[in-house]
Amino acid sequence: LTQSLDNKNIITIIPDPEIEIWFTELNIKNRKELRNMAAHNKIVISKYMADLINDLDIEKLRKSDTSFKKFYEILSE
Repeated sequence: LTQSLDNKNIITIIPDPEIEIWFTELNIKNRKELRNMAAHNKIVISKYMADLINDLDIEKLRKSDTSFKKFYEILSE
């Protein structure tokens, strides 16, 4: 992995403990909940995730979660 990343402008961001932590304010507790929904209906999960993202308080998350702050800053560059 280190060799493949050498000389490339790659930044690694790891949500702790998992990316679903970014959605805890929206009552998403773990990835199992989302995976179960996705397994049953791809269209519903797509809309559900879009709604979650729209409901996310990005400013609050930037202030409270270091990994999200880094993610946001990278995308904003």
